[in-house]
Amino acid sequence: MGRKEAIAKMQGVLRKRREKILKVLSEDLNALTHSDRGGDFADNAHGISTEAISSKLAEAESQELIQIDNALEQIRTGRYGSCEGCNANIPMTRLQALPYAIFCIKCQGIVEQAGANVGNRSDWSHLFDLPLDGDRMAGTR
Repeated sequence: MGRKEAIAKMQGVLRKRREKILKVLSEDLNALTHSDRGGDFADNAHGISTEAISSKLAEAESQELIQIDNALEQIRTGRYGSCEGCNANIPMTRLQALPYAIFCIKCQGIVEQAGANVGNRSDWSHLFDLPLDGDRMAGTR
């Protein structure tokens, strides 16, 4: 199977995962809005801790949803699978393991060493400190 066919298949995988996350988030929201705190102190404490865990899980799922939406947009524009650090093709094995990867392994290592949180695409403040100049990334192609 060629790269284009593999990317088309990956688009289907991403869409299915997106639908699943949206369903889970909808169920979580429904459960949180319809929770009843009619029990005793222990029941209420357990309910609060369960809600806190559900909230953290929903936050992680929301971040994954953002990454999936970004990957689907990259597929639509023809940029999917290109490393944002060095422009090389991200190997399909990496994309199969992490379908919304935006860096090849080498550039991901550089980003992680710099301490940037690139998983949160809405927070660009860390990207200005990255050593992603042409000299450093040129060896990654």
